[in-house]
Amino acid sequence: MPSKDLYQRAYALFLELCDLPAEQQARRLDEITAEDAELGAAVAGMLAQDPGDSAAPAETQARVAPTAV
Repeated sequence: MPSKDLYQRAYALFLELCDLPAEQQARRLDEITAEDAELGAAVAGMLAQDPGDSAAPAETQARVAPTAV
């Protein structure tokens, strides 16, 4: 289990990265991981769980919306 300090650092970096364009995000994540592999993995995990922009077009929302059975 990651330490509280690791989680706090990872979360701060996640907030920094989640608003960047994909290329800049990947480059910054590579830098973080090169300095601290565990921290980079934690940030990468958070980014992987991020749903991204919730203001998706209605067409996209309709495709991914659950359907009633």
